[in-house]
Amino acid sequence: MNRRLISSLVLGTVQLGTNYGITNQSGKPSRKRAKEILELAWDMGVRCFDTAPTYGSEEIIGEFCSSNQLSKEIRILTKVAGFSRKNDWKGAFERSIVESLKRTQTERIETIFLHDSREVHLIFDNHEYFAEILNKYPVNTIGVSIYEPWEIAHLRELPNKLAFQFPFSVIDQRFLNVPMNIGRRYARSIFLQGILASKRLIKDVPDGIKDLHTIFHSVMRRHDYDPLVFSLEYVRRSSACDYILVGVDNIDQLSELFRAWGSVDGKEIPYSNILLDLSKQIDNYWIDPRNWSEQVR
Repeated sequence: MNRRLISSLVLGTVQLGTNYGITNQSGKPSRKRAKEILELAWDMGVRCFDTAPTYGSEEIIGEFCSSNQLSKEIRILTKVAGFSRKNDWKGAFERSIVESLKRTQTERIETIFLHDSREVHLIFDNHEYFAEILNKYPVNTIGVSIYEPWEIAHLRELPNKLAFQFPFSVIDQRFLNVPMNIGRRYARSIFLQGILASKRLIKDVPDGIKDLHTIFHSVMRRHDYDPLVFSLEYVRRSSACDYILVGVDNIDQLSELFRAWGSVDGKEIPYSNILLDLSKQIDNYWIDPRNWSEQVR
């Protein structure tokens, strides 16, 4: 694998601090295992890591940065949510930035995302304030984490160069042709919490999710494609994103991801035929995790 190509990969770390994902069979890793995952990612060329105060992984990243003296090299994406409900929302937003810098032990935050899409309107209403934040704090970019294209339609009128995190996968192309700032587009949920890459789900998931999992993997078998490679390559080859955000439950999954990355470079994949096959069978209701029951979020 050409390590230079891995520069577009962002390692998500929600699994390092929480029991996350409906295919997660092993639960939250120990602190030691979590740092081993970070170390392998770094050794393979990953330089950007996605976190949030609610993930419980900012401190783990901070310890990793401190012990390896990476505070100047590492690129951190983090988030803030729920601040708009506070009387002093600007103070709450700025305190969150300061606290994330302390926990991650980095000199600079690459992007701080508004984690709750319902707060995106604040950027439109206060765009000058958010522009000033970049001068006041060591933050390179303000970003928004979104679910639907309509949530950012009005933001295109702003002078601010925002970053965007959005769901995008071989079965979810809602953002395929949505105009966004080139160089700041982060695709997430490319495996839909592991459904598209994993052979197993945890118990007690809704029948609709089971059906989606069964259909996708049956189509992969019928067309003789590795589900992990197929899902990853679709997003890698798309012009809809600049970076790919992927999380793992354990170090073996990360190793498999690196194995798959670029493994079919130069080979043509008949996506149109397979996408058509999938679109005829998959219920789009289940591609949005917000429609899943509380127990699998």
